[in-house]
Amino acid sequence: MNSSLNVGDFHTIRSREELLEFVSESDASVNGLLDIDFSAYTLLLGKESFRNVPECSYAFYQEGGTYHLDVEIRPTLAPAATVFEYGVLVEKLPQNAQVTCSVTKK
Repeated sequence: MNSSLNVGDFHTIRSREELLEFVSESDASVNGLLDIDFSAYTLLLGKESFRNVPECSYAFYQEGGTYHLDVEIRPTLAPAATVFEYGVLVEKLPQNAQVTCSVTKK
């Protein structure tokens, strides 16, 4: 996917209009993002760089009034510096929800 996000950016996307602020309609269509039902789901979208082709795992949880997304990036055997977007679809979050993202590179 080719978004307008900068490396290190993270956004909570609650509508199709917000999605199209960062991703072109054609890229969103190819990647199935236009099929997201934003009345039922929220998209958490970020962009990172890594020294190898990455493998990612995610943990999403609520602590008090804040939601947290922990992303762990691990290298694969493919040695190529790369920039990539990651996304996690979660149940619809309240409009005023505080969402933080922590990225750990192994």
